[in-house]
Order: sequence, then C-alpha cells, then structure tokens
Amino acid sequence: MLRLFVLLAMSCAASVATAQVTLTKGTNFFVDVAADGRLAIDLLGRIWELPASGGEARAITDGKMWAGRPRWAPDASAIVFQARASNQEQLWLYRFADDSLQNISDGQFFDHQPAWHPAGDRITFSSDRGDTGFDLWELDVATGLTWRISGLAGDETEPAWSSDGRDLVFVHQHADRWSLVLRRHGQRDRVLETSRTPLFSPAWRPDGSLITYLQQDEKSLAINMVILSDPLLVRPLITGEDFFVAPIAWKDRQQMLYPANGRIRTRLFNSWTSSTIPFRATVVREEKPQHAAAPQRQLPVIDAPRGRLVIRTGRLFDGVGGGYHEGLDIVIDGGRISGVRTARQARGDRRRYGKPDGPARPY
Repeated sequence: MLRLFVLLAMSCAASVATAQVTLTKGTNFFVDVAADGRLAIDLLGRIWELPASGGEARAITDGKMWAGRPRWAPDASAIVFQARASNQEQLWLYRFADDSLQNISDGQFFDHQPAWHPAGDRITFSSDRGDTGFDLWELDVATGLTWRISGLAGDETEPAWSSDGRDLVFVHQHADRWSLVLRRHGQRDRVLETSRTPLFSPAWRPDGSLITYLQQDEKSLAINMVILSDPLLVRPLITGEDFFVAPIAWKDRQQMLYPANGRIRTRLFNSWTSSTIPFRATVVREEKPQHAAAPQRQLPVIDAPRGRLVIRTGRLFDGVGGGYHEGLDIVIDGGRISGVRTARQARGDRRRYGKPDGPARPY
C-alpha cells in the first residue's frame, strides 16, 4: 500500500513538473526538403525532422538555444542550421549517422543563412567577419577552413547554388536598394532585379531555368520568379497567401514546398492551387514551480501625452496566441496601455487619435 502511494505521488509530481504542447501550425518558420523527400522545419526555436508526407515530427535539437533555417546536405546525411547563443548567430551541423551536434563557427562573428554547395563538401553563408558589412563566405566541412567569396559595399546575404554547383545567386542590399545578383561560373556578377522594397530568399529551380524569390510591398509578401531567358522575364508566381520569409524548397522541377498561413504548403509549378502537408510537433516543457507573486514596481511616466491616445495596428502579435491578430487598436491613457479593442473606422481626426468608439479589452 505504501509503495502504491509513493508511485502515485511521483506520478502527480511529474504531471505538475512538465507540460506537453502539440503544434500543428507555426509562425515564421522555415521548411527544406532532402534528396530522399524528408522534410526539416524550425518551430519554437527547435529543428524538426518530418517524413516526406508530413505527420509526426521528431525534434533534432533540444531547445536550449534558439535554432532555425535548417538546410539538408545534398546526400541527406546531415542538416546545417543557425543557432543563437549569447546574442550571436553561429552555424551548427547535425549528423544523422551518430546523432551528433557540432558548432562549425569559430564563435567570434555573426554567421547565418547557411546553404550547402551541391558537392556536399562546403557550406556558403553570410557573415560580418569581413570589413564591408555582411559578406558571403565558404566553409570547408572537413577542415573548418573559411574564405570570403564576396566583398561588395553594403550587405550580401541569402546565398543559393544552382543544382550543378556552377552558379550562385544572392541578395545585395546597399543604400536602401535591394538587388538579386547572379554570379555565373567564370563571369562577372549580373543584377537580375533591383527594388526599393526588400527582396528575400532566392532559390533555383532544379533545371536552372529560373530563380524564385520573395518581394515585399507596402502590405504583403509575394513569390516572384526571374526566368533566365534572353531577355530576362520577371513574373509573379504565387500571391495571396501569408508567406514567411523562407526560400521555396524544390522537391523536383515540378513540385515545390513553402511555408505560408502557418502551414507547409505544396504546389506543382503549372498549378494555380496549393495543398497542405500536415504535421504534429509535440514539445514537453518543464514548468517552473509556482512562487509567491512579487510586488509590481510602478514605473514613472515621463512626458505622458494628455488625454487618450489610440494607435491603430495593421496586425498585432501579443506573444500569447499562435499568430497575428488583425485590425486591433491599442488604447493608451495617461502614458500607459489601458486596453486593446477591435478597430472601428471613425470620422475626421478620430481615425487615429481621440476617444475610442468601442469598449477596450483590459491589457
């Protein structure tokens, strides 16, 4: 009887000490596809492996440091990703053969956005280890040696190799202008597209016929493509979805995957519609023991505006839910946030300032 009581007590203690959360959607995550069809995503600061058809995800990292942007090795034997420790981005390598993790950065610089060369022997990434902002560097996986491959004024980021390993495309930002730059083997750099709004996440179609990328306008993101014809043709590819900043993952020359609307989306190149690849990622978290609430410290309000101020937001992330809330107003009284309410159109100057015309939800 005593033994049964002890076991029950241990079971209750375990249930109090841990909490299990299962996710079927994500916010601002990344997806990549391996040569054998398996998927890799990042959720809640962890890297996860998925079967080709989706389903149950297996965590590769433990969440003790934030990790993101997983990229499969060409032979699917490893995943490179970026991880944050001490406010510094570093590159890490996970090897499936021995279930090992290795930091492949030297710890002195901000290294991020890794991409494998198709030969599988080196990794291209963006780093501030030079003297001209973020430049592109390469790392030899076997020896750890690094060398710089770009040094333009401004920042070079998000490298992507063609499937034959001969041509490189990247994003160049300088003086409030973004450019998509192509470096053909043995040729000078060529600007494919330039914009006053941000360009992100270039990716090659496996046959080398075009490059996809994301472009931001005042309201949203869209996936465009540069068809590498003569002359070049720039065309929209996918619009009307809530895209995350991540390159398209090409499974083959027809099927593509991309993260949008909190899901993994897949589409054929010649199709007008996309479908969803479902996933389940279960996180077990240790809950901290409850302590007596500490008294709240009242901070002084400095130069508080008079009356009531209403800030209208396009979308708001409150850190509680799994995504954004659309069309909310933040209500400020006496320099402090007093509530959040559903946005309502008012007339005249009351569209942005003045007394709210609806009840405010306590903050």
